Amino acid sequence: MKDFVLEPSFLRSIVDLPAEVREEIVSQLEVLSANPSDRDLDLERLEGSKKLRALRIDATHRIILRLEKSQPALLFVKTEDDAYSPDRNDVTPAREMVIAPVEALEKLLVHEKYLPLTRYLLRVDSKTREVELPFLELEKIINAHLPPEARQFPNWWANQKSGKRAQAFAWMAAGWIVARVDVKSRVVRFKHIEGEGL
Repeated sequence: MKDFVLEPSFLRSIVDLPAEVREEIVSQLEVLSANPSDRDLDLERLEGSKKLRALRIDATHRIILRLEKSQPALLFVKTEDDAYSPDRNDVTPAREMVIAPVEALEKLLVHEKYLPLTRYLLRVDSKTREVELPFLELEKIINAHLPPEARQFPNWWANQKSGKRAQAFAWMAAGWIVARVDVKSRVVRFKHIEGEGL
């Protein structure tokens, strides 16, 4: 197992957790990815489900995941106090799936450069289908300068579902794509992809 399917609910449940919890989540996912049968993993089957598992992160946090033959899906992170019903229907259509290599999750959740963009996009009103951001506003959101390539090459803004480019993973994992970028005007338009497909 190398990659995970990233359900939109996973990022929503994790982006505001403390950095040390996010680091431990990535650490546990690295172990799971390298060896799903590792005895040090605290992976338990959820009652009432053949495919759902809970992976303990610490005393209060667990990753809920769905084991599939092809790739496991990360559903969400819950705390001990969260109620959970195993009959939840957390299945993303294949055309909307984002594949999450552990390295991409580490870049996003631990190194954090583009995590503020993910947070921002996750908090956009669900009725909003498009968001246009000038580069300067985007830099305020991420609290850093965009690299020179972002100002020169439209390809830097290419949508990539595999998570190999940290910036694309940040917006795509949040359920958005770049619909248009104008490097001369220094503006980017994001489009919400939920229900739209790619």
